[in-house]
Amino acid sequence: MKKKSSTNLEARRKGFFFTGIVIALGISLVAFEWKKGEFVPEEMKLFAQQESGLPDEDPPMEIKRFNKPTPINQKKGKDITIVTKLTVIDIPILDTAKTDTTEFDPTLPIDTIIDDTWDPIPDPPTGPVRFVDRKPEYPGGQQALMAFLNANTVYPEMAFEGRKQDVVYVEFVVERDGTPSGFTIKKGKYKSLNKEAIRVAKQMQNWKPGELNGKKVATYFKIPFVFTIK
Repeated sequence: MKKKSSTNLEARRKGFFFTGIVIALGISLVAFEWKKGEFVPEEMKLFAQQESGLPDEDPPMEIKRFNKPTPINQKKGKDITIVTKLTVIDIPILDTAKTDTTEFDPTLPIDTIIDDTWDPIPDPPTGPVRFVDRKPEYPGGQQALMAFLNANTVYPEMAFEGRKQDVVYVEFVVERDGTPSGFTIKKGKYKSLNKEAIRVAKQMQNWKPGELNGKKVATYFKIPFVFTIK
């Protein structure tokens, strides 16, 4: 009787042992499934981001504006007009010249009429001038002067042998009575040619004097002497 009761106890103990193992496994399984839904390691998050290729994004924020901006009042610019046709405008020109206010008196002789605007002709200058109304003129004109120079000019022998050529300018003054005076060389490279030009110029006869404001004046004049060897 004692042996049979010990045998039954041993069989129950094994059954309780297996039952406890099953219960422990069930509890462990339930605990694992519970933790799986709420905890994911950092390594798993990084792996999931690499697989998707997109980083986590924050949810969009809604921005509300309480004060409306004040509208800017811009001034309207002037319209640009393109001119395709030019119009000629006549502008009258006023005559600003001084008018003669002298009253004519028929009872007065002609030579006694007063004219305040009349300017007397100035006296001619005492010395020779370079600018005149009428230049001095050689008797017979330009052709007569050239003929005189060609007939009286002699090529200096030393200058001719040395093949020296030049244009010599002789300046002088034609006095009020037409007399030539004050001969000078204005341009010349060789003494022999300059000396010959002065010699010939002094042989000229009296000229017709120059005039300025209708009066005879002493006037400067210049003559070229051309020395060339052909």
